[in-house]
Amino acid sequence: MKFWGYTQEELAEAAEPQPKALIEITISATPSDLREIAKFLSSAADIIEAQGRDFEHEHFLSNATDAPRLIVFNPLALE
Repeated sequence: MKFWGYTQEELAEAAEPQPKALIEITISATPSDLREIAKFLSSAADIIEAQGRDFEHEHFLSNATDAPRLIVFNPLALE
């Protein structure tokens, strides 16, 4: 498992930003938000198990306009 990400500054300043490996993430969220993320992650795990290498990635969709992006990427898609 690896975490990857961008900073707001990097996305605003870099012509072609590249994600960086993160050693830590912090989630600041309500219990409701955490439950929605948990459902999303559980669903992504089910899809990866069912589709294997045919599944590449999925975006978490939030109703909040200022929500950070959360993407699950399947490492099997690279094999």
